[in-house]
Amino acid sequence: MTSTVSELLRITKDMLNYCLSEEPTELKSLSVQQYSVKAVYNIILELAFDSWRMIEKKRYVSSAALLRSLFEYCIELLFLAKHPDNYRQRELDIKCEQQKILNAIEKSKEPSLAKFKTDSRFEPRKNELSNDLNGHSQKSLWSLCDEVGLNWMYDTVYRCLSPVAHPSIINYNNRYFKADSSGEVIKYDPAPQLDEETAIERLVLLSNILVGSTKRIHQILPNCNTSAIEAQLEKFNREMVKATPRAIPEQ
Repeated sequence: MTSTVSELLRITKDMLNYCLSEEPTELKSLSVQQYSVKAVYNIILELAFDSWRMIEKKRYVSSAALLRSLFEYCIELLFLAKHPDNYRQRELDIKCEQQKILNAIEKSKEPSLAKFKTDSRFEPRKNELSNDLNGHSQKSLWSLCDEVGLNWMYDTVYRCLSPVAHPSIINYNNRYFKADSSGEVIKYDPAPQLDEETAIERLVLLSNILVGSTKRIHQILPNCNTSAIEAQLEKFNREMVKATPRAIPEQ
């Protein structure tokens, strides 16, 4: 790792440890919305640590897959925290996914799924979901990003991680092998590592998610020393700016 990447790894690890140490523990008399936000934040901290570890190990694919999932959970947290009614939206969105599964089972000719169709709970559950979802419009991840003002990150960050996290011919061609003009493979690398530029980009994304989600959960939960926490997070952000003046715009 270069000195820049090493410094960013240090800062993001310090940030992660700080977020863990300041994790809200007062859980009495919370609403369903607040408990949901807290649960999502716990997942974010878990994914953030694993993302950091994969970047440290220069894991090209694993770090992208984890960061992509981390981004989704961050958007989920921000959306749930925005308004109490958003919990109901996401509850029904999940029921939409359940309905799709049941419909797929019903249409499938796969013999191993036949037992589900004859289960006494199958039709009642289908009817229950149909009633619950009457008139409901499911929100996509892009819609959630748009509602929290981060649709630009979906288009420029999330989409860029997708060809690495998912199978992609372009990804294979760009990262794993080189071919000459005739199509003859002249070089193959079975395990390409993160280069400096990509490692910096992913550490910046990781730090932004930690800052944004940590600020928001301390704002929505009671008895949090929000001002002190935000001040410390801003200090970490300034350290990131100083370490990568070209990678992170001043805010």
